[in-house]
Amino acid sequence: MTSPMRCLLVGTLLVLGLAGCATTRADREACLTLVEKGFRPIAGERTERFLGKVRDYTARCRGGDKAVAFRDTPWVDWANYWATGDAGSRPEESGGEDGHLSPTGRGIDGALLDLEYQRIELIKFNLLDNTGTYQKYVKSRSSVSRPALKT
Repeated sequence: MTSPMRCLLVGTLLVLGLAGCATTRADREACLTLVEKGFRPIAGERTERFLGKVRDYTARCRGGDKAVAFRDTPWVDWANYWATGDAGSRPEESGGEDGHLSPTGRGIDGALLDLEYQRIELIKFNLLDNTGTYQKYVKSRSSVSRPALKT
């Protein structure tokens, strides 16, 4: 993304109210950094593919302190974004604001974006099971029921 385009995006976000969202200054700065740096590219090699872990500023923008605190765990980051769990995962200070630039919107949209990156790269590198294993599991085999079906 070109510099003028990034500046336009940052300006647009500020005008649309990102600066007015009920989040911390650190969260807003992280979101601006995220906009400035742009989207991560689709991996060119299997070793570069997205494994569900995002950068600090991305996690902070999408989930605040909680998302940053759990970045060192082996699990995907999106589960710690705002509004990706039960009602308790919504930010208290959101004030009913539900737009895409609100904390709730950033959390949900960020989680969907993470899942889409994983889907695209799994397909690109043919890292999916298309040999019929799942179909055999669902339908069972002649004498073997689903719970006992291992391959």
